[in-house]
Amino acid sequence: QRLANGSSHYRYLFYVDFLAPADEPNTANALKHLQEMTTFFRILGTYPRGSMLVGLDNLGLQVARPVASAVMKKKRKVGIIGFGTFGQFLAKKMVSDFEVFATSRDDYSTISADLGVCWCTSLEELLQQRLDVLLISVSILSFEGMVRRVAACIAKLGLDSRMLVVDVCSVKVHAKNTMLVLLPDTCDILCTHPMFGPQSGKHGWNGLPFVFERVRLVDARRCEDFLRWWSEQGCRMVDMTCELHDECAAGSQFVTHLTGRVLARLGLRPTPINTKGFDSLLQLVENTCKDSFDLFFALYKYNPNSAQQLKDIEDAMGELSKELRDG
Repeated sequence: QRLANGSSHYRYLFYVDFLAPADEPNTANALKHLQEMTTFFRILGTYPRGSMLVGLDNLGLQVARPVASAVMKKKRKVGIIGFGTFGQFLAKKMVSDFEVFATSRDDYSTISADLGVCWCTSLEELLQQRLDVLLISVSILSFEGMVRRVAACIAKLGLDSRMLVVDVCSVKVHAKNTMLVLLPDTCDILCTHPMFGPQSGKHGWNGLPFVFERVRLVDARRCEDFLRWWSEQGCRMVDMTCELHDECAAGSQFVTHLTGRVLARLGLRPTPINTKGFDSLLQLVENTCKDSFDLFFALYKYNPNSAQQLKDIEDAMGELSKELRDG
């Protein structure tokens, strides 16, 4: 049922079960076209005859799983583009379970050596490491340009692009569409948003939300292994579409940053009679203003839901101001 504004009361989900391997060319092409025609598309699992099931690990401990092989697996290779504060924060955890490589526009070779991370002096050198997972940890404003560089480098050097590409951006639809359009079809894509950082995660990641969407997969096992690693760190795994993430984020993350920025403009200062509520507001100002204005601007520019949220806040302020002035 369509409403006057063009939206609908209901969202429909259709489930399809068919006999065909997901990596067979005709099947892969059909699935790609299906994804282009839908707002939400998910491969729940692919179960080849004579092999083990994949994709069960995020359903909970009560699910029966095939017995794992006793053979020790070789560490997967993870490459990190962008080795600033957040990239280093992730690398500190990952070095225990992955062979980690990193590169960045600034020289972090000394820090990477201290962390046990292999430093690469260029993007080209990083991509030549035959990575299993490429994690792009750059700002939202820099993201599209970096994905273009990755795609161009893969094409120029004729590299094997059968890797899992992962983003950690705070806005998801922009990241998802950018990677789908620019990356080779042979790249698997996983969109993620670890909703914590060096401050909130300094005492561990237990219970902290990790939002993700499997966008395009051929090697499902590799993706599930990578997701399992986050779960094993204690993260609360939130399987959510990029579209729904941005809708929710506009009403939470953007509002939080906007409130903190507005209060900062007021120049709030501690008083001898602070209430706990006022202390919370001062803490909000401190936390939001630690992040760059570029991040705040990107949350607005690259999440279309934020513009409507801003308008709603402006309308609410106008209505409340009028009530106060009119008595």
